Amino acid sequence: MTIRSRWIGAGLVLAAAGGLVAATTPATGATAIARDPARSSGARTALPDALCNGGLEGVARIALVPDVLVSEGGRERVEYHGEVAIDRGTSVGVAWQADVVDDRGVRIAQLDTGSFAGRAGNTALSRPLVANLADGFYALRVRAAIDAADEAATVIEAVQHVEIDQGRWIELTDAEWATRSRATEAVTLAELTARGL
Repeated sequence: MTIRSRWIGAGLVLAAAGGLVAATTPATGATAIARDPARSSGARTALPDALCNGGLEGVARIALVPDVLVSEGGRERVEYHGEVAIDRGTSVGVAWQADVVDDRGVRIAQLDTGSFAGRAGNTALSRPLVANLADGFYALRVRAAIDAADEAATVIEAVQHVEIDQGRWIELTDAEWATRSRATEAVTLAELTARGL
């Protein structure tokens, strides 16, 4: 049986696969984003059908999954949640962090942190990841440190690049992020000095 866990407030809620983990009433102006859990959706660590010739798949997978589009006062935001799924191992420790950085690498907000111990078949879900952002370019990131009893520790990450343009929330591909944002521009001495570096 697959167990899914969800951090809600100070507690951890567990439900069997296929069961309801949490139900909330959407806020005014909110539209749920339909998602078939059997299909690849959201920002993931790897291509869904990619094969690794001669190598083992990782101990865990991570995803940043969109849940609801919220429109308030002429501005949009998408609420996501992070998922860390353990694919193999009987004693696996996971610690994660979710945050938002702008296209210059400056952290704008820390959205969630958490940890759990599990085994193959377990999936941890973050709290809802919500960020009200000004117009600009941002990367929403979920990173997880994975420590399995019988394998080397590793870090995995899922990223969703977004542009906020006149209040519209626009998800970007990696290529769009590289060409439209300032992420590939050199950081100036003035920017480094302003950051205290």
